[in-house]
Amino acid sequence: MPPELVGDTEAVSGFTTGGRYGSRTVYELTSTQGSYWHGPCRRPGCQGGQLTELVSVHLQPAGFEVVRDGGGYVALVGPGIDDHDTDPLYAAVSGRPGTRGPSS
Repeated sequence: MPPELVGDTEAVSGFTTGGRYGSRTVYELTSTQGSYWHGPCRRPGCQGGQLTELVSVHLQPAGFEVVRDGGGYVALVGPGIDDHDTDPLYAAVSGRPGTRGPSS
């Protein structure tokens, strides 16, 4: 049985307040933030940064897991996300290495 998602969640990009999934840090990505990070894309199946496409085309192949889908945001855990660093998440969404820019 998977761990329970613990912490307050809201439809705002950023780390959940005390949010943990087992021992892993949870990051919530809104469709607005995902679109902002995403930009133009040429990957097959990606039509411009809709949240479902970001998850299926970019995030899941990069090893991220959705632990809650809030209908306008997704709560994610994945490789390299910790309490202070979401650069791997940004790189998976944008296709560019580097810092993530604004978190909200």
